[in-house]
Amino acid sequence: MAPGVGNGDVKPNQEIIESTLSELGLNRYEARVYLSLISEGVTTAKTISSITSIPYGKVYEVIDSLARKGFVQVLPTKPAKYTTISPKESLERIKKTTQDKLSKVESLLIEQLEPLFNKHKKFVEPQNSFWILNGRSAVNQKTQELVESAQKKICILTTAAGLERLQLIASHLKAAKGRGVKVSVIAPIGTDINHPHLNNCTCKHVEKAHGTIIVADDKTALFVEPVPDDTSLHYGRDLGVWIANKNFAKCLEQLYQLGMHQG
Repeated sequence: MAPGVGNGDVKPNQEIIESTLSELGLNRYEARVYLSLISEGVTTAKTISSITSIPYGKVYEVIDSLARKGFVQVLPTKPAKYTTISPKESLERIKKTTQDKLSKVESLLIEQLEPLFNKHKKFVEPQNSFWILNGRSAVNQKTQELVESAQKKICILTTAAGLERLQLIASHLKAAKGRGVKVSVIAPIGTDINHPHLNNCTCKHVEKAHGTIIVADDKTALFVEPVPDDTSLHYGRDLGVWIANKNFAKCLEQLYQLGMHQG
């Protein structure tokens, strides 16, 4: 009698069931033997071998494995006969065993490895970050964030238009200076500085700047591409690149300082 056929029952899709059983850890032979026992109810190793075409000696090895995994029960008869444990009961046993193993693994990993991970986390986190900022409002927002986050110094090289836009963050520049941040600006300021938002900033005049660069604490930098501009402080087609890379930012800051100290 073929597996799954008998007593007028509809034959299950053996291929699908074997695939599903493999997800529970059963190999092909184990799945075949298990399905034959489901179909036969109670039977011998010889009958199972005949049904599945698995060598007779191999059947005993497969049955022992199924018994250890909680799918088959060996009956105390002569000759020995075998029957399956309810699929529902087998699944419950598997779930309990899996949950117990997972709890042990979870305990080991969290208690012993999590502290080690956190200790060395800084070595696996991304060190370099580059973002493209589209539009003047995005650039203005990032400029404000850099000023707000600065703890030691802010270096700004900007165009005449960029100098006007610094008005938008005047209060943030003032707050930064209030907490001890050194703010320096290189821009086409002119000989008569008439920019209240630059009060208490170290300023240097240049005839022309070819873009805007802002460096905060030698850690992050913002570069804004010079594009044909308008008079709006808020809206425009500016394109910015925000770089969170210490080496890059420090290099820009060093170049900035060279420009600040040139005659």
